[in-house]
Amino acid sequence: MLDVMRQNLKSLQIFLWLVIAAFIGTIFFVWGQGGAQRGAGAGGTNAVAWVNGEPISYTNFERSYRNIYGFYRQLYGDNLTEEALKTLQLEQVALNQLTQNVLLEQTAKKYGIDVSDEELISEIHGMSSFQTNNQFDPTLYKNILAQNRIAPDNFETQVKSSLLTRKLELLIKQTARVSDQEVLDEYVAQNDKIAIEGALVKADAYKERVTMSDEEIQAYYDAHKQDFTTPPRVKVQYLHYDPQTLKDEVMPTEEEIKAYYDANVSEFDKGREVKARHILFRTPQNATEEQIAEVKAKAEGVLKQIQEGADFAELAKTYSEDPGSKENGGDLGFFNKGRMVPEFEDAAFALAVGQVSGLVKTQFGFHILKVDEIREETDPYGKAKPEITERLKLAKAQELAGERAQIAYEDLLNTPNLQDVAAKDKLQVQVSNLFGKGEPIDDKTAAISQVQEAAFTLSADQKFSEPIETTSGYYIIEFLESKDPYIPELADIQDKVSEALRQEKAKALAKTDAEAMQAALAAGTPLQDVTATFKAEAFAPRPFARSQSYISEARGKSEELAKLAFTLRDGEYSAPFEIESTYCVFRVKERTPADMKTFEQEKAALTEQLLKRKQDAQFREFVDELKQKADIKYKEGLFS
Repeated sequence: MLDVMRQNLKSLQIFLWLVIAAFIGTIFFVWGQGGAQRGAGAGGTNAVAWVNGEPISYTNFERSYRNIYGFYRQLYGDNLTEEALKTLQLEQVALNQLTQNVLLEQTAKKYGIDVSDEELISEIHGMSSFQTNNQFDPTLYKNILAQNRIAPDNFETQVKSSLLTRKLELLIKQTARVSDQEVLDEYVAQNDKIAIEGALVKADAYKERVTMSDEEIQAYYDAHKQDFTTPPRVKVQYLHYDPQTLKDEVMPTEEEIKAYYDANVSEFDKGREVKARHILFRTPQNATEEQIAEVKAKAEGVLKQIQEGADFAELAKTYSEDPGSKENGGDLGFFNKGRMVPEFEDAAFALAVGQVSGLVKTQFGFHILKVDEIREETDPYGKAKPEITERLKLAKAQELAGERAQIAYEDLLNTPNLQDVAAKDKLQVQVSNLFGKGEPIDDKTAAISQVQEAAFTLSADQKFSEPIETTSGYYIIEFLESKDPYIPELADIQDKVSEALRQEKAKALAKTDAEAMQAALAAGTPLQDVTATFKAEAFAPRPFARSQSYISEARGKSEELAKLAFTLRDGEYSAPFEIESTYCVFRVKERTPADMKTFEQEKAALTEQLLKRKQDAQFREFVDELKQKADIKYKEGLFS
């Protein structure tokens, strides 16, 4: 997953403004990202940046970061590790987005672009979150804003700001054009495909062969001292307003529980659900009739084995091309209607328990299905009520924690003593370790990104943070001390330096063997013999196009691999190609030219896709030019 995130990081950041614009539809992602609230309280030390003299407050930066973090948490779930967060650099993304919003709003006003009251009303009335039976509900609107502690006039200012920048965006994009030749070139780039084969050697396999002297370790340390520089670290003390400890002080009413159920009925009343397993036989994208027939024949052979009594789960482990379910015997778990593609869903819900389907064709290929279990809840509200009660108690406790943290913060403004505030709320002041970003705060508290971001904005001059909302409650932190980056002595990091040198030497050995492997292949030695001689692994990615953006085996170098592969002549082996700590040598096994018969069928959709891409690029260039010409200052040490 992290490889996928690394590979897509560039495009994720480039198009993040699109993601955010879409997320505005859920109402609150935009909160804290522009508009009239932007400069509130942002003067002096609370500002993290200034755009043409206009400040961006730490409060808005923290809110923006929290919202972007929440989006990625929802997108990646438990895969959003601290390592992944470092890769995604969400702090910079959040501040870049805020900076861009300020610039766009300033520019829109400069061009005389305005948003009328009618446009604002139409936009808010069209938000589905504020609608009942597809009609705007004023009471629901007020209630939702109140639940999120947002004043209607502030929210409307935010929406107006969003509309203003959207108008500017449309103005810039409308000049983009796409020629027929560009569409044809794009079609060929997407549909010309090649399959490659080769071998790869991994540096890790050479580590045991590496020998190192003390002199070599010392020389490596001397040459790479900067690589071992410690991160900046900070020490704080803090209060934690934990909603888990406040749940017993709150209780939702029956009306609130029922209203929550009604608003989320699709989650709790799933109707009829089936537990099924499947075997997938994938058909290639833009497959020919011959390729489809070949896949279908293979699927029919497996279906015959099942009909003759073979174990479905074992056949799924052997033949299925769905990596998500293959190892579990094709088990998909329970699902209700609306979760799967229609053809698959119709077949699954038509089967009885224990029954096996015929071949089911979908956009992914051919499936064989088996239903293991069917269930339907008779009293969904009664079953859901305890869970909903706990959710609402936690939400109310989180709100109560926020209220108490805010009161505590206001007390600190008058009496800057964290111990006194803690005593008032019967809390213990916790003292952290000296920690860097991504490191545990102390023995009890993990690396909480929001808390760490706030900690590194504090100083002896600005000691206290505002209440910091996290998934585990609210924190108020007080700056104690900081430690600048430094280079440890070799004796203190001997093992770390030795491992780095070992990896470098192993990588050099792997590269030498990869070069020898390439020479042998170029001289005509069969691939299988070379693979055996060098104890290499087979390298055979799925066929890919010239414009392929992700090839799993290439990880973060997909585009470079595709570019190199398409430059090779038939029979020619590549030079060793580095993928992290691995080297591969490969040749083109098969070429599949684009099918020009389908070009006219796909031309309209491809033209629209290409036009959108050019419009996005044009708008990004416009924003980049604004940034280059703008006077943008950032708080010193913000991301150090």
